Amino acid sequence: MKQQSVWLPALAAVLVVGCANQKGPAEQAVAGTETALAAVRHDAQKYVPDQLQAVDAQLAALRAVSPRATTRPC
Repeated sequence: MKQQSVWLPALAAVLVVGCANQKGPAEQAVAGTETALAAVRHDAQKYVPDQLQAVDAQLAALRAVSPRATTRPC
């Protein structure tokens, strides 16, 4: 399994959420990351469980930050 397939969507979401000043794009980025992660979750649990746990933590942080992205310009 490619490690990039787990990290790349998470990184993209972090960049979009970090610089977004609109709620819609931030929510779409988080939803896209969740979808991409769901597609590789089974393999990630099997081959890289520690990294999956780190990605899950980052995704939880993104969910917490996403509502505030509308008030924090880049």
